[in-house]
Amino acid sequence: MGKTTVNAPIDKVFEAVSDLTRHANWAAHPISITAETERPVMIGHTYSSGKSGNKSGRLQVTELEPNDHFRFQVVMPNGWELDWAITPMANGEGPGLTGKSK
Repeated sequence: MGKTTVNAPIDKVFEAVSDLTRHANWAAHPISITAETERPVMIGHTYSSGKSGNKSGRLQVTELEPNDHFRFQVVMPNGWELDWAITPMANGEGPGLTGKSK
């Protein structure tokens, strides 16, 4: 993932990207993401994700510093693991996002 400029206050951008249930709204393919508990997002918070009718994957928040950075791990049903880091940044054009996975 490269960089994306977002025309919104950085706190609103961070609120959107740190709520993993909202990621399904802009995913490239149809998925569902459900929080396993109803509580504010925090380190250790877990989610299940998947396509309709398929096995679920698991997502877990591993780092969270409000308005600074957000990291989560994805364990897919096939056993693949991804570590995503998302960082909102203010710049001359408004808040932006950088993201990377490994």
